[in-house]
Amino acid sequence: MNNRTKIRLITYTIAIALVLIIQNFCLMSRSHNAELALEYGYLRAIEDLSMSADNVSVNLEKSMYSNDASMLEEISNSLSRDAAAAKSCLSQLPVGELNLEDTYKFFSQVGNYSSSLANKLADGKTLSDEEYNTLNKLYDFSVSLKDKLWKVEQGLEDGGALSYEKIAAINDDSFKNGEEPSPGFEELESTFDNYPTLIYDGPYSDHLLIKSPELIKGKAIIEKDKAKVRAAEVSRVQTDKLVYYTTEQSSMPAYLFRTEDTVCAITVNGGYCSYMLKDREVSKSELLNEEAIRYAQSYLSELGIEDMKTTYFESYKNILTINFAYSDGDVLYYPDLIKVSVALDNGEILGFDARGYISNHFDRQLKEPEITLDEAKEKVSPKLNIESSQKALIPTGTGSEMLCYEFKATGEDNAQVLVYINCETGAEEQILIIIENDNGTLTV
Repeated sequence: MNNRTKIRLITYTIAIALVLIIQNFCLMSRSHNAELALEYGYLRAIEDLSMSADNVSVNLEKSMYSNDASMLEEISNSLSRDAAAAKSCLSQLPVGELNLEDTYKFFSQVGNYSSSLANKLADGKTLSDEEYNTLNKLYDFSVSLKDKLWKVEQGLEDGGALSYEKIAAINDDSFKNGEEPSPGFEELESTFDNYPTLIYDGPYSDHLLIKSPELIKGKAIIEKDKAKVRAAEVSRVQTDKLVYYTTEQSSMPAYLFRTEDTVCAITVNGGYCSYMLKDREVSKSELLNEEAIRYAQSYLSELGIEDMKTTYFESYKNILTINFAYSDGDVLYYPDLIKVSVALDNGEILGFDARGYISNHFDRQLKEPEITLDEAKEKVSPKLNIESSQKALIPTGTGSEMLCYEFKATGEDNAQVLVYINCETGAEEQILIIIENDNGTLTV
């Protein structure tokens, strides 16, 4: 080898080394920036959550002193809004990894319980001492919770970083005696020691929350290895990239697997995916809603889930979340719900939630309607122009189901309205307003 060749070889080697160093530096910088963005997002969510918890506490205190139906209804509406805001903040945090299930349950119940009391007063009844005592207990829990939330928020402000790795490490024994991976979060759930059992007329009543999921009843327990393979299929990642880190103990027990940016839960009984989430920022929207819906439909087919019909969808931060309900062709089953979230930049599936479907799906034997479709149409307001109709099974506030005729109609100023007429009694059970805009289709 002559000197020129040696010099050329050394120069190429140095150049390649420099390229690799620069590339590695860029990757590290990009990873660091992503980590900072994630931490800032968590910090904002905690701050907003603390403010919502403050508002919930104030309204619970007000409700303790109200004996007027209209006033309690007004307070209940505020409670519901504040509780919904708190749950929205919680949804921005990895609730499963932080073990905040009781915190989420609390916010689900407070507004709903207060509304049930307002309805009782509206019916001319009075609240019992036990119900006022329960409101007082809920208020005490809310005060303790909001104080601890502000303490967590302050701890994060003071430098207690909340990175994904630290969150995932909560269930890792190697961290149990070392540095706290998530400052103060373990204290939040301790707030709910001796939390009262709430049995009332509403969808978050404890007797409904502990309901045994229909789809996994009698299903055999699967091994972790098989669950991991299923998690890889659902998440569309390589099996060896997934790590098992805990088993979720609830009415729907599930093995939880993760990667750096993905969490997937597979039910212990039956091996169904109950939910999957991917943490990725979607910076732009390239796909039409119709295209994203086709990606979601294809994904469900790939998972072997058939007979699902698109109902409503919503776009948020360039991610489209589509609600699918089970349909047998004749009846649409709204309780059997699956949500799929699609990135609008490239069609990647970022979210899958089948907990509603797993909880409620079974082979139902529905009764034949007592009234005909034409008879049901006569129950619809003459101010509405009926455009289409179908039979639909809808959930009630007490956890039961009722078969209705669903009428999609147009009202004044082209308002889109859904009317539900009970197939057995002919009673008008529910009216929903359809809101359509660039972000999707919702009902209120």
